[in-house]
Amino acid sequence: MASTPGRRRFFWTLVFLFFITTTIILFYTFGYRFDSKRGLFIHTGSFTLKVTPIANVTLEIDGNPVSARSLSILNNAFHIDSQIPGEHFIRVSAPGYFPWEKKAIIESGRSTEFWNITLIGKEYPQTPIAGTESIKKIFPSPKSNLFALIGVRDGGTVISTLDTDNMLTSEITFIPQTSPESTVEENIEWSPNTDQLLVPLVDADGKTISFLVHIESGETINITEKSHIPDIQYPRWDGRQKNVFYFLSKNTLYEWSSDNLEIPPSSLVQDISGYDISQGDIYFMDQKTGIIFRLASGDAIENAEQITNKEIETQGAPYSITVYDKNRIAIRNRNTGALFIFNIGEDDYFKMLGSGIKGVQFSNDGKKLLFENDREIFVYFVRPWNTQPLRAENEILQIARLAAPIQFIQWTKDYEHVLFTYNNTIKTIELDNRDKRDIETVYTVDTPPLQVLAVFPSNQIFLVEEKNGDALSTIPFPIIPLQETLTP
Repeated sequence: MASTPGRRRFFWTLVFLFFITTTIILFYTFGYRFDSKRGLFIHTGSFTLKVTPIANVTLEIDGNPVSARSLSILNNAFHIDSQIPGEHFIRVSAPGYFPWEKKAIIESGRSTEFWNITLIGKEYPQTPIAGTESIKKIFPSPKSNLFALIGVRDGGTVISTLDTDNMLTSEITFIPQTSPESTVEENIEWSPNTDQLLVPLVDADGKTISFLVHIESGETINITEKSHIPDIQYPRWDGRQKNVFYFLSKNTLYEWSSDNLEIPPSSLVQDISGYDISQGDIYFMDQKTGIIFRLASGDAIENAEQITNKEIETQGAPYSITVYDKNRIAIRNRNTGALFIFNIGEDDYFKMLGSGIKGVQFSNDGKKLLFENDREIFVYFVRPWNTQPLRAENEILQIARLAAPIQFIQWTKDYEHVLFTYNNTIKTIELDNRDKRDIETVYTVDTPPLQVLAVFPSNQIFLVEEKNGDALSTIPFPIIPLQETLTP
């Protein structure tokens, strides 16, 4: 039967609609959306947000809640697609937490990513730890659940341990006529197998003396007296040789074994300005040239390897050496705070980062160096940072500058936030300065704390305060308990 003009028109209409529909579907598949304001198709972008905590999170874009149907969750991160290019306002909130808010730019065909959003709780419960009335400072051990506590009582020093699995303390020893060493860099040092402590204290005459404490028996040995070597400083355990430790005295590095203290300590290397131990190797700085050498544990000194080749005018000053590995070393003058970085990466760097620096910390992956003076916090990028916002190797960011002194500066778990105290408040600040850099108050205490120590694997901040009753307490951080479930 011959076709009629009506049937032909109907057929070609269907063909036309098929091509139009297919084109629209393909446009949508490849991320295009129709912008009614402009009257054309636009290549959209997306947001990717990783939030702590992830429980009961509400997302808003430009004041409009994002429905669960519009969300996809991959690697515990939220992905929101079909976003028109341009500036948008993001708000992330959850019950019991302050909201996180930022302006962000969407570009055509690209995802704008925020991988380290941390919501701050409105109220964290504080839990005192019984039996900590005299505690002044705590020191974590290689075991995540064990801490050493140092306190004062009856004109002497109390050394205790804390098992965080049951929050029970055990007194190990009491050392009369001593007090805790106030120097920040003089710390209690745990042996690698957590059965011994090296404890620097101050005697009644104000002189530094060091003790070896056996955890199980409580046996306490004055190693300054037993060694007949005065002015023992910076005792450190060897990472490879069991029960071997080192200490510095009058620019000489000594080696000693706690297995046989009847054999005097041996002089390992003389005329050095400082040392550090990393991955079982000893790094030391020549006092005259400022050159750093590496010596494998147990090896002869003549086999020491020269690491740096640029001299530093030490002028006899003591130096702190912080080693990540043989290619990443921070060097700080203990007197002036002058900080240098030795960094072999895409290029080779040996340069001064600042003066008046009080402390330095590498991130666990070695890509960032956190350092601070009395009122400022900085981050140096040792390696390129390829997560948004991108940062280049050898880049320096000033993270914070405050009106009053800051203390207890430390990385948080994601290494994209820094925790610190300011007066009587515990605060966090993010490295991400897109739109603005958020600084938030985590907790407020009555008086400036004696110590703040974050232990993120157990979601805790340990807080030491000068107060009647139990001086040590914990607050959960960053997650408020009983609120972590995976729901969009």
